[in-house]
Amino acid sequence: MLARFGLLPALALLVALPLAAEDFETGRAAYESGDYAETFRELRPLAERGHAGSQFLIGKMYYQGRGVGKDPREAGRWFLKAAEQGDLQAQYYLGVLHASGEGVPQDDVRAYMWLYLAAEKGNELANVGLGVVMRRLTPAEQAEGRRLVQRWKKAHAAGPGRQGPR
Repeated sequence: MLARFGLLPALALLVALPLAAEDFETGRAAYESGDYAETFRELRPLAERGHAGSQFLIGKMYYQGRGVGKDPREAGRWFLKAAEQGDLQAQYYLGVLHASGEGVPQDDVRAYMWLYLAAEKGNELANVGLGVVMRRLTPAEQAEGRRLVQRWKKAHAAGPGRQGPR
């Protein structure tokens, strides 16, 4: 009997994963076509359940004021959720927010960390932003940024869901 009950959650998960991917694709297509109300309707539930791509796009909508009121603070909140899961675009945007102090505390060391992580994964804009931020940092602050990067990597070595430095 236990085996039967243990099987139900596993089957539910197998059914839910393709549906989440389908919902994300529907939401992303709506975003690309400019239908932000549909994007929000499709992606917000996924974002709330922890889907990094959805969290990033919801954050971008708040950052740009597309379909929702422009709210850099709310954008930062969603970018952080996605960035903590390794989403390189969210890491880039979060680095930009920390560099400018828009919606989050201005913190060039934290900006360094997020931009470094995104640049390391191939985000060219993050590489440019990292160069700008590095020119503003003292050698000690750069060393602190490198420590944050290493701490984040160590905390996330086991995969998404582990928390890094805040």
